[in-house]
Amino acid sequence: MRILSLDSVLARIIGVTGKTVSNWERGISTASLTIPQLKALCTVLGQIVNREFCKPCRGF
Repeated sequence: MRILSLDSVLARIIGVTGKTVSNWERGISTASLTIPQLKALCTVLGQIVNREFCKPCRGF
């Protein structure tokens, strides 16, 4: 039986590796998410992506 870590579950949902999530948590790297990844993360966290939150993302 394989036990999944929360990092690996979150990573799979937002489309990155578990190592990437671990690096974010430890401050080794900074998250750089696409809009679909951000929406998936917010869904997992129970948050809503709104215009104020996404203002910095409008450079795309």
